[in-house]
Parts: sequence; C-alpha cells; structure tokens
Amino acid sequence: MNHLQRAAARTTTLARQPGSISDGTRLRSVDQPIATQELPSAVPLMALSTGFWAFKALAAAHELDLFSRLAGGPGTTAGELAQALGLHPRPAEMLLTGCAALGLLEKADGRYRNTPLSEAYLVRGKPYYFGGFVQMADKRLYAGWGKLTEALRTNRPTTWDTTVHPRHSTARIRRCWQPSGRRCIRSPR
Repeated sequence: MNHLQRAAARTTTLARQPGSISDGTRLRSVDQPIATQELPSAVPLMALSTGFWAFKALAAAHELDLFSRLAGGPGTTAGELAQALGLHPRPAEMLLTGCAALGLLEKADGRYRNTPLSEAYLVRGKPYYFGGFVQMADKRLYAGWGKLTEALRTNRPTTWDTTVHPRHSTARIRRCWQPSGRRCIRSPR
C-alpha cells in the first residue's frame, strides 16, 4: 500500500445527519486540514487561538533572564538550566524547546544557544534591548487584555490597577482624556 492509499484509508466521511456541514465534507488525516470550497481551513483560527502560548513562553524566558544567561556563551542543556534556575528538568526542557520552536534559540549538539534575533534584542545591556517592552506587555498589558470582554461591556479600562497607582483612577482617566483629544498635563490637586 503506497502513501496515497494509506492517506485515503485514514480519510473518513462524515455521517450524513441533519445539520451536518455538507454532504461532501470529509475528515482528513492530521496532516491534511479540513477544507472544501464551502469550508475554509480552521488553521488560521488555531494560530489566533494559541497565539498567547508564544508570547507567554517569551515572557517566561525573559523573566528568568534566559537570553542574557546564554549570551555569548557555550549554551546550556535542560539539566544545566534546571539546576541553575532551581526548576524541574521537564519544564526547563519545555521552555527551551518552546523558545527554539519560536526561533529564539537554536539547538546544536544537545545545547541551546541564542539565535541572532534573541542575541540582538533580548540580552540585557545590548544597544537594541527589547526586553523592557516584553516585560511591560507581560506585567502591565496582558492581564488587561484578558479582561477585554469586561472592558467592552463596562466601557472601563482594565489595565489600570488603582490600588497600586491611585492617581490613575478611572475617574481621573475620564477627566484627563477628553473626547476633544485634550489631555491633562498635571494632576488636579
């Protein structure tokens, strides 16, 4: 049996039931996304739905100072990283593998090293260091975007923690950002 015959054998036709997608739609093997003229591939939706995985892997690596730790050196193994950071070996391997899949690390001879991208932008002290933005997005913006539906329903910002920064209260934000586009220069006292 050749590869085409094996693929055809793995293909299953959906049962014809009331409300089914269409009579001609078929389930395909994992390597062949479902798509017909009537039904586009869901792959772009999967990429959108899991996009936060990539960001949180980057943010965790940044918070653990992974890229600065690896800068200009011989690289690391999962075991070495786990020991250095006090992590269990399995999550250390998952972090390194995830960063490699994202193009932030490369693996050679069992050791992970920075790619040119992470070496240029994610190593502390480098002229084009981008880690501050990663940290701000993770610590300041990420939680607020998790409350987007709440913000839409209430018309209130979700990224301002008024218990930490009371001068950034919702009332002050409403006063300072006028519909005309004018902004308060000084806090009202």
